[in-house]
Amino acid sequence: MQLKNYHWFMIIVCLVCFGLTLYYPLTYYDMLPYPIPTHFNFKGEPDGWSPKSMANVLIIPIILGLTLLFMLPLTLWMAKVDDPRKLINLPKKQLEKITTETAEEVRYTTVLHLLIILLLTSLLLLAITLNQIMVALGQTANLGSSVLALVILLLVDTLYFTWKVITLTYGK
Repeated sequence: MQLKNYHWFMIIVCLVCFGLTLYYPLTYYDMLPYPIPTHFNFKGEPDGWSPKSMANVLIIPIILGLTLLFMLPLTLWMAKVDDPRKLINLPKKQLEKITTETAEEVRYTTVLHLLIILLLTSLLLLAITLNQIMVALGQTANLGSSVLALVILLLVDTLYFTWKVITLTYGK
């Protein structure tokens, strides 16, 4: 499977988000108060505080970096596999019934939605990082609606992706 421009666009945006999640905490570190907000309730208001330290400030970029380090190569590998049936986890008898076209559609759907999930996760962690800094500096009182919107989009896409792959592999 050849990756399209929109696949590469999503990969680039993920990497830019990772860079920004590193940049902002490092840039504003000296201005951050002691302690800093590190946990937020369902409304996005801070309800947990921790000492100001590089570890507490960089935990989100580290998590995002490790996620991208694992998921991007995996997704690129999935796009390059010669036989897309190798990507489908079904009993052997059922896997043999799947046509090459269906297996290719499962691969396309999987690669696309893994990248969408990575993109939404990258945007979510960037939004949390930016809003965490803004809350710490007293510029806003909570994480804002962008975090909730991104969480909802992540859940919707994950459910759609699951439904789509199940309908492709078990028949329409």
